[in-house]
Amino acid sequence: MQRVSDTVAILNHGSLIAEAPINNLLAGDGGSTIYSISLRGEQNNAVAEAQARVAGQPWVKNLSMEAEGGYVNWQISVIDEAAAEDLLLRLILDDHSLKVTQFGRKSYNLEEVFISLVEKENSK
Repeated sequence: MQRVSDTVAILNHGSLIAEAPINNLLAGDGGSTIYSISLRGEQNNAVAEAQARVAGQPWVKNLSMEAEGGYVNWQISVIDEAAAEDLLLRLILDDHSLKVTQFGRKSYNLEEVFISLVEKENSK
């Protein structure tokens, strides 16, 4: 359905809970964009400093971090996609001791969006 639809309506027990262009729904909760980034740094201070640089930006809504096997994985929710595209990677790479091993926008599938919206509606 994702490949052939341009607008999607989501029903919960017969009630319309969302209707929007599919790209808007797949952008995630609240229309914010989420970037997934994996880092490897020579110093823990470098990762902490980069985290402070990124989290302090007015266009960053949330930054969550998880360490795993020598890597640090970030999920960064942004409210200004243009600013993120222009500045996010530059802010991280400002420290040459950090290595970005993976960088990209989180993409959702329609099933994830459906479940999230239905769960939110049912919790009201």
